[in-house]
Amino acid sequence: MVQPANIRLLALVSGRVVRLGVAALLAVSLVSGVSATGTTPPQRPARASLEAFEKHDLKDLAQKYQDFYDEVKVIITPEEEEVFFRLESEFQLDEFLTRFWSVRDPSAGTLKNEYKEEYDRRLEHVERHFGRGTPRKGRQTDRGRMYLLLGEPMNIKSYPWT
Repeated sequence: MVQPANIRLLALVSGRVVRLGVAALLAVSLVSGVSATGTTPPQRPARASLEAFEKHDLKDLAQKYQDFYDEVKVIITPEEEEVFFRLESEFQLDEFLTRFWSVRDPSAGTLKNEYKEEYDRRLEHVERHFGRGTPRKGRQTDRGRMYLLLGEPMNIKSYPWT
């Protein structure tokens, strides 16, 4: 269907009905903040500053949360880490753990979190193979951190004579 070249619309401006062209109507709606549906655009909710909450030390947390942080230290983002150390109750920390893994779930509609399962498999491999002969855990070694981040290498070169 062909639209007429000269489209005019009626608009209510200052209590009067006025004919406007499409460009003029768009300009009026942008200036007034009214969208095509006739409503104002949604406002972003105000976010609380993290500075308002006390930052806790890792050793102040329960052992369960210390273990969690130690395991995911490689993949946790700085923003998540900042929030994690400012949570106050066990309920908030448990909710953080749940959301931490659900955000990373590649198929959110399933009961299984494939990312968490793969990460746990990598963590088990790292602890078994990379911590031997050092006072550190496998996940604290450079090779362990890289394995946790990148997964199994595509090829492995071995130099037995060195």
